[in-house]
Amino acid sequence: MKTFSSIGGVIGALAIGSQVVGAIPFFSERNNAPSDGAAPNQAQLGPVHILYQNDLSTNATTGALLLPNSVGADSAAQVCEQIGEKLFPLDTSLQGGIGSDLIDQFNYLRYAGTIGWYDTFWTSNGANVAAYKASRGSVRPYGQGEKLGVLCTHSAEPATVPRANPYANGSPTDKLITVQSGDYTVTGYRDRRSFRFLGIPFGDAPVGSKRFMHATPYTGNKVLDATNYRNACVQSTTPLGPMPVGEDCLNLNIYTPTLGSYDRKSLKPVLVSIYGGAFVSGRNSLHSYDGGNLASRSDIVVVTLNYRLGALGFLASGKDLPGNAGISDQILALKWVRDHIAAFGGDPNRITIGGESAGAQSISALIASSEAKGLFHGAFMLSNPWVPWVNRAAQSKYITPAVAASLNCPVSGQAMVECLQKVSDPAQFVQGAAFTNATNAITVALSKVGGSSLFGASIEPFLPTPDGILDGQFFYLAGNGTIPNNVPVLLGTTSGEGSLFVYQLLNQTLPNMQPALDKAFSALYSPDFVAKLDASGYFKLDERIGDSVREQVAKAFTYNFFTCPTQRIMDLAQQKGQFPKVYLYETQSGYPDTVGHPDKCAPEGTGLEVCHSDDIKSVWGSLNYEGIQVSQQYLDFVAYNADAFSAFVRHASPNPKQEYLRARGRGYTYTQKVQNYNKWQAFYEPLLESGKFNTQYLSAPNGIRNGAIPHRDVCDFFYQNGKLTYQTLNNAA
Repeated sequence: MKTFSSIGGVIGALAIGSQVVGAIPFFSERNNAPSDGAAPNQAQLGPVHILYQNDLSTNATTGALLLPNSVGADSAAQVCEQIGEKLFPLDTSLQGGIGSDLIDQFNYLRYAGTIGWYDTFWTSNGANVAAYKASRGSVRPYGQGEKLGVLCTHSAEPATVPRANPYANGSPTDKLITVQSGDYTVTGYRDRRSFRFLGIPFGDAPVGSKRFMHATPYTGNKVLDATNYRNACVQSTTPLGPMPVGEDCLNLNIYTPTLGSYDRKSLKPVLVSIYGGAFVSGRNSLHSYDGGNLASRSDIVVVTLNYRLGALGFLASGKDLPGNAGISDQILALKWVRDHIAAFGGDPNRITIGGESAGAQSISALIASSEAKGLFHGAFMLSNPWVPWVNRAAQSKYITPAVAASLNCPVSGQAMVECLQKVSDPAQFVQGAAFTNATNAITVALSKVGGSSLFGASIEPFLPTPDGILDGQFFYLAGNGTIPNNVPVLLGTTSGEGSLFVYQLLNQTLPNMQPALDKAFSALYSPDFVAKLDASGYFKLDERIGDSVREQVAKAFTYNFFTCPTQRIMDLAQQKGQFPKVYLYETQSGYPDTVGHPDKCAPEGTGLEVCHSDDIKSVWGSLNYEGIQVSQQYLDFVAYNADAFSAFVRHASPNPKQEYLRARGRGYTYTQKVQNYNKWQAFYEPLLESGKFNTQYLSAPNGIRNGAIPHRDVCDFFYQNGKLTYQTLNNAA
């Protein structure tokens, strides 16, 4: 237990590297109440820890708040009152007096070094204050004037859809909490699982002359109400629910299980997550990416950020439009996290970035950016399609003129820029007739540049540009050994990535006949390659399956556009020693990310039913945020995913440490069982069997296992025929 005198009530500035985070005042018995009507100030309270055994189910468990700053017995109840709680009541009928879930929490806090073996806390025993020694589960006598930390009740409701903030209307100030970081004063709130700070602006509104330009730091009012989400960025789809949309959208959310710290060693690892959406849709308030559960279960800090989308985020042209505005948003957000996250309990020296689909492409862009160097220390990518980025020549010749012409603007030069910046309705860049005309023209151009079908080119009409803040195409950098951010990497795909795309393109069952299969393949490939697909024998019709045509096309799409590029590009990087560790996985169970998925993408699906994006809820552990109830088998699977990916955030390996799992107790037993028999192995182990490639297979019904790299022979076929996405790029176009 770290005890400090309450007289003076301040510890010195907490230094992170060469940066001063700020002075953190402790609770003082002479100044122990927030000002009238104001939210409690974390600086006055000292560190605050939410104790909650989060098994990711929809069943609430006992929670408590631990405030380890030392106060006298006569002030203990007042500490809890500041935050709208009472001293935690001991229950003499329970072994240990507090129940098994809180016993597990205290065991973990001792393992993590947050508290010591002999630490004792004020609780209530009937009408009396009691000194409770957690390691013994007993009440001990205490001396006059003795100062201890405080254990309070925790009555906050869980944030669930659609009540992202259960206190949004008439928020009780005792559930709010204010944090100071630099010149920011941010008021968020606590729910059952974590402290939540929503909609914190990190960049100025990119409007007027700043439209299309790289992001600049936020200069507005920094006394912030962060209890509700702010704008999503202008996008091609209407966000679910009553979510405001606008260009003033550069904000982020923070979810943390603890606030305040005594020293740098007490700070938590940080995950900064980036949403997907084909670079034309998405927001940091997407249900599937909600960070409260992952922060709570895994004892990490989770940050979700917004970035500009579509033409507003990725238009580039000559010297007039820099391109990669959306990536610049992400870099600016990472700089904000580096500078401020310590005030929210996070360690700026242990930041991992992670994302899915276009979010994964964003991660690869950040890895390929010297401007992002040092801003993160690990990266994971879910379902990166590895679509080649569009070089500036193609942007200037095809992409930007299509957008400008659709809005009756000049197609080049400063006059074009000024005209586009004066378009009064930003929705015209992402929706409507002008947008449709532009994207149709862009699809034709991208098909030519990327060497893909029109269907393939239509999926992402706006893409990063491999110059400026990016050092180059990721796979070129990998092959040349010049990737600027050499960090541990975890990446993989679902076993049925292509189903989502193919079943939407081919929206009805096709006759189970070879001509129908060939015609369906022609939506993706040239006639000569369709003949090679038939001859390969890899995509044969199955008479026992009534929808075999679409299944075979979906398989080809999965391997060609996801599974095989992922393997081959990591091969290139490993040959040049670009990453200290690489871990590869294939997900074989999933849950649909959103509405509108094909029936094939069934809940708790296996095999081909595990569609693109079906693994997001598993990794972020967000099922219960949406109120989704699943079988215990599937819940164990989700918990394992959250544990593995958060282990990578903590120590750059998806293998949770056995001591950690034992300390966590109930709810971590399935993960502990998997770790006993099927640990992750690195993607390439040169010392095993003269060089062995490994993949972790993630399945709910079949369990977790480690095996050989999937579909290597099929990937060799696509590679030898030059059909992988990065092989088809015409970089001179």
